[in-house]
Amino acid sequence: MPTILLLALTAAEVVAKVSSKTCSTIIAAKSSRIKYFVYLIIVGVVACFILFALNGFKMSYNPRTLLYALAYSVICSVISVCSLEIMKYANITGVLVLSNLGNLVSSALVGRFIFHEQITARTVIKICIIFIPAVLTFIETKMSQKSATEKRGKSAALKLAVILFILITVKCGNSVLIKFYKMDTRVTDISSMFIFTNLFQALTSLIPLIIYVAKKRSTPELRAELIDARSILRIIPIFAIVANTATSNVVSLISAELISLMDISVYTPTVSALAMISGVIASFIYRERHGITFYISAVLAVVAVII
Repeated sequence: MPTILLLALTAAEVVAKVSSKTCSTIIAAKSSRIKYFVYLIIVGVVACFILFALNGFKMSYNPRTLLYALAYSVICSVISVCSLEIMKYANITGVLVLSNLGNLVSSALVGRFIFHEQITARTVIKICIIFIPAVLTFIETKMSQKSATEKRGKSAALKLAVILFILITVKCGNSVLIKFYKMDTRVTDISSMFIFTNLFQALTSLIPLIIYVAKKRSTPELRAELIDARSILRIIPIFAIVANTATSNVVSLISAELISLMDISVYTPTVSALAMISGVIASFIYRERHGITFYISAVLAVVAVII
């Protein structure tokens, strides 16, 4: 069962990465606060419908489930915004490598000190194997982007570091929360929790949107932002958002199941290797150019999954 889930996770990750890059490009064009809010509202509503359908058009809840959903919605909102923002400062491979390095370290610490998991020799080998391609790919990415980075200046590098730190932290919190949820016997099914998560996410985006529009009403700036926000409602942006939302939620459901079956210290290096493989495929789709170290990294990622 874990093998089938891991394969499904990889396939979903490829679509999610490609559609996320597309969404980032769409959002980045003349980006405005209203466009961000509209994007998050659309994501939340679409996700609710998709999860409701996947759950057999039923859901169940209790106060404890709603509390988890509220906390998870905050995490998801931060991840969504950071994932879009970070694509402005690095390509798919660069983001993937840097986040994987941080996730490996944080998951090992969380697994050992929060869940008291035993770090086996096999887990250490997996982590070491993932570190090798991560470092190799990082070197290649840094060299290829050296001139672009110099043009952007130190402020861009600082922004990238801050966004990356936040992304790694919330992703680690994401895994911890899901692990606790799967261990909790007083909550309902995970799909119902995800439905309310996306509902909360849509509502928490709608409220600041209303406040922001009320403050800016009848101003040229507001009219310009509203016109900009309409661009997200076209066919291609909506298709990209739906594809990204659908695959991201499938990834969440599969990941939740895997976390319940595996230790976090084992789950993260395995999923990181798969993420690197899916990143390779996604980068090919986006026609990003790479050197020999990139292909060596891809092979090592496969080895890390197999052992």
